[in-house]
Amino acid sequence: MRTLADILKKATQLHQAGKLEQAARGYRGYRRILKIDPRNEDTLHRYGQLLARKGDHGAAKRMFELLTLVRTDSYKPWLLLGQSCEALGQFLDAANAYREVVRCSLPFPAFSARSRTSRSRPDVSKMHIRPSWLASKS
Repeated sequence: MRTLADILKKATQLHQAGKLEQAARGYRGYRRILKIDPRNEDTLHRYGQLLARKGDHGAAKRMFELLTLVRTDSYKPWLLLGQSCEALGQFLDAANAYREVVRCSLPFPAFSARSRTSRSRPDVSKMHIRPSWLASKS
């Protein structure tokens, strides 16, 4: 019997060669790997991409939802999930996924510090352009 790594390699080769059905369902396919190891990150990622490429965004979304639970330290699963939700017309879910992309991409202290201070309301009296409702109070 071949190892999961061998099966994944073969499925990836079939996927890259455009043999999508074989990559998904064949003897050496992604589904076989997921039956053995349903939390296999690489398989969830590649199978989700294959499903999205085939236009099955509902199934792709399910793969990417699982991937967000397994690969918690990366923005990529959230980005892929957002794209699938968007393709399905589920724009609120897409926006929530894209929000997670931003959250996962915040290792930059300068950005984080700026985002904390930007939560306070700006002082509109110091703005060059004033809202019409403020003009009467001058």
